[in-house]
Formats: sequence, C-alpha cells, structure tokens
Amino acid sequence: MILRRARLRLTALTTGVILASIALFAFAVDRYVALAIDLELPADSEQSVNATLGTLRVGIAIGFALLAVITPFVSFLLARQSLRPVRESMAEQQRFVDDAAHELRTPIAAVQGELELSLLQDRSGEEYRQAVGSALTALAELRTLADALLLLARSGNPAADGGRQRLDPAELAMRAVDALPPQDRARIRVQASASGAVVGNAELLVRAIANLLENAVHYAGSDAEIRLSVDREGTTMRFAVADRGPGMTAQDAERAFDRFWRGPGARQSPGSGIGLSIVQRIAEGHRGRVHLHTEPGAGTTVTIALPAER
Repeated sequence: MILRRARLRLTALTTGVILASIALFAFAVDRYVALAIDLELPADSEQSVNATLGTLRVGIAIGFALLAVITPFVSFLLARQSLRPVRESMAEQQRFVDDAAHELRTPIAAVQGELELSLLQDRSGEEYRQAVGSALTALAELRTLADALLLLARSGNPAADGGRQRLDPAELAMRAVDALPPQDRARIRVQASASGAVVGNAELLVRAIANLLENAVHYAGSDAEIRLSVDREGTTMRFAVADRGPGMTAQDAERAFDRFWRGPGARQSPGSGIGLSIVQRIAEGHRGRVHLHTEPGAGTTVTIALPAER
C-alpha cells in the first residue's frame, strides 16, 4: 500500500513537471515566432501571418494533447522502475522479519514450556533446578540470537559504532582467535604473511572472522586442526578459514549464505543459521566478497576477500 501510494504520487509529480515544462517551452516558442514575424515581415502581410500563427498554435495544441495522454504512462513506468529497488528492499526486510520471528519463537516457547511445566505440580529441588537450567539455556540461545540479529542489522553500515579505520590484518586475525573459548583457540593455526592493511570497522571484521572460526570448530570435529591464513593477492587481502570437517554438498553450498538456513546435519545442534549471512553482509559492507569452497568428506574453506591498502 505504501509503495502504491508512493508510485502514484511520483507518477503525478513527474507528469506535472514534464507537462509544465513542455507547456512553458511551447509558450516561449509561440511568443518567439510571433515576435520574429512582427519584426521581419511587412505590415500588409498581417493576414498570412495570422494564418501561419494559427496553424502553429493548432500544431502545438495537438502535440501537447498527445503528450498529455502519453506522459502519464511514461511517468508511471519510470516511477515503477525507480521504486523497484525500494520494493525489493522492503520485501527482503519482510522476509527477514518473518524468519527472525520464527527463530525467536522457538527459544521463547521453550522457556515458557519449562516454566509452565514446573508449576503444574510440586517437584523436588533437583527437578526445579533442572527446569530453571533448561530455561536459562533457552534464554542464552535467545540472547545470542538477538545479538546476532542486531549485528546483522548494522553489518551493512561499517561506519556505525566505530567508524572506518586503517587496520592490521594480522591483528584482526589474532583478535578473532582470542574471541573464541580457550579450549578452541588451541586448535587454531594462524599463518599471517600479508603486508599492507584494510580499512573498515574493526569490531565487525573481527566478528566476521570469528564466525568462520566458530563454524569450523563446530563442524570440523573435536580433534581436527583449523587453519586461519591471512595473505595478500594484488589489491586483495584474503582471510581464509579451512577445516577438515565433513564438507557440504553442492546443493547445501548454494544455500549456505541464506539467512536462518541450516544443513540437515546441523538442525539438532545449537545455532541460528545466520553466521555466514552476517559474514557476507560485513564483507559486502566493506566492498569485499566471501568465497566458499567445499567438498563432501574433504572439508570446507571460507575466504573473506577485502580491498587491500598499501
């Protein structure tokens, strides 16, 4: 409804501006021709002059009438095309809200169910502790999801909360490793040989790299080593996280960056399915790209490619 009203208003405004401009131009042409004829032709040719002016004015009127009929259609098409990005953005936001509401409903329902069940009958202290513990676990998932949604919402604006700074790639990699729990850090092997810098929001870039590391830790198995490499290729700085996990099928790889999508083997484990979406949004917000290379049984490598600075 909002887009429809905006499209109609833009059509009316465009039509009015075009027709007013044409009318003003036609009036100027009429005055110029009339003045030129009065100055150049002798007075005894007044009858032929008036006939010529009359023909000119009739032609202008007919042309203006035709334009008055055609212009609204052209304006409507222009308005529709101009609002197309807005329409697509609103549709994407609506899908995001629907998906987020669906994901938020699950932990909320879990908390509500545990608390309601604990009130149905008297229980022992241990049973109450278990119910409260389950509720707290669901609330922790809810908080993690809320934080992820907020990060996803602002990841398209790297200048928010920290601005754009000149950053050392190796330092970003180490900060991302430090963001992991101690037991996971020992599994990360960092190789940073790149020279130069990247420009962006340090918090967001660290979060993007940490998300890749968390995914690798989660899927690679408890003993598998994970490699984080930072290298430069021409004007591109590359942060690559490689694991030797189960990998993904081609069909799963195509959907890996879809918000809230999770592979068949991950649906029973904690997570929201928006980690890679956040990584992609952060990379695109920094004029970069994310590349995923995976093979079933051979592991996965995800690379963040950003513009490099000297």
